[in-house]
Order: sequence, then structure tokens, then C-alpha cells
Amino acid sequence: MSIPLFVSGCASIGTSYGVEGAYNAALRTKIEDVSKLPEQEQLRLREVKFIESTGLASIPKGEVVGLACKLTVAVLVFKWTWRPELNETNGKTPEEAARVQLLLKAMQRGANAVVAPSCTHKDGIDWGNNCFESWVCTGQAVWVP
Repeated sequence: MSIPLFVSGCASIGTSYGVEGAYNAALRTKIEDVSKLPEQEQLRLREVKFIESTGLASIPKGEVVGLACKLTVAVLVFKWTWRPELNETNGKTPEEAARVQLLLKAMQRGANAVVAPSCTHKDGIDWGNNCFESWVCTGQAVWVP
């Protein structure tokens, strides 16, 4: 049985009662709360570094994207929050959070470094990521022996 999906022209961004809707979450890059990862994965994540060039021998693991997304968590009242939640582990600022997400995506691909990371800020609605505001960081994941 299929359930019809109705999308209006506006106000589809956000969450409903603190739980992201399937439609909204499907449109953006996956965002994970690093503070909820097992301790062993958090330790592995701390090993992943940013580097400016791959002058060293390295094994490419592909392009990675990290995202911090400003959403609303209320249906009728705008109450803003960032995903992932801004904290010591996820990053204290939205840009830091996007960079941590970038490192996490690299780690998940088996990389230990991200080459030449670049971050952009979208102040205002970011339709591509379904956010009211966003920070997007990109880079090449690599394994440096």
C-alpha cells in the first residue's frame, strides 16, 4: 500500500514535534549526532585530520560533504535549532559542526584525512538542503599511510 505524499509550495522545511519528517530528512545530506556515537567511533573520528594537499602517497576515497542545517522544531511557532545540535562534540558553531560532519563522512569511507576542505555559508533558505540556513563543507577523503 502506498501513501500519497503531498507537498505544498512553502513551509515544508523543518520538523514536526521534534521528529524529522521522512520528506524533509530525505532531501538533505545525512546529519549524525557525533555525541551519540560509540566511544570507539568518537576516538577514531579524532584521528581524521584536514590536510591542504596530497603531496604524500594517498588512496582516494571520494568526495565527502558535511552539513549543518538550521531548522524549525515547532509546527506553528518558529523555534530555531541547528542539526546537528551544537555542543562540544558536534561543534560549537554551525561551521564547526559542518566540518565535524565532513570528518565523520570521511571516516565512514575508510579515510583518515580530508584534502583541501572548503566551506560555504548559505544565509537564508537553502532549498538544495531543505534548511532555513546552512553551512556546507566539501572535500576529498583520502587514506594517507
